[in-house]
Amino acid sequence: ALAKEPVPQEVLTAYGVDSLTLGREYIIPKPTDSRLLGVVSSAVAKAAVDTGVAQLPYPANYPLNSVDDI
Repeated sequence: ALAKEPVPQEVLTAYGVDSLTLGREYIIPKPTDSRLLGVVSSAVAKAAVDTGVAQLPYPANYPLNSVDDI
């Protein structure tokens, strides 16, 4: 879903392009996309708990859509 959202201007500037749209050349968000921090980190935490890798259970405020919700 994140790849379908408008790409922030700072990412476009960093890659020296005017636009990026979902397609053959852009299938996943760029590593410099600041939106990834909240989305990826919460997905990793959820996956760790769901698969039993995490040593602690979900916090009381889970499930989160993003760590930005904290």
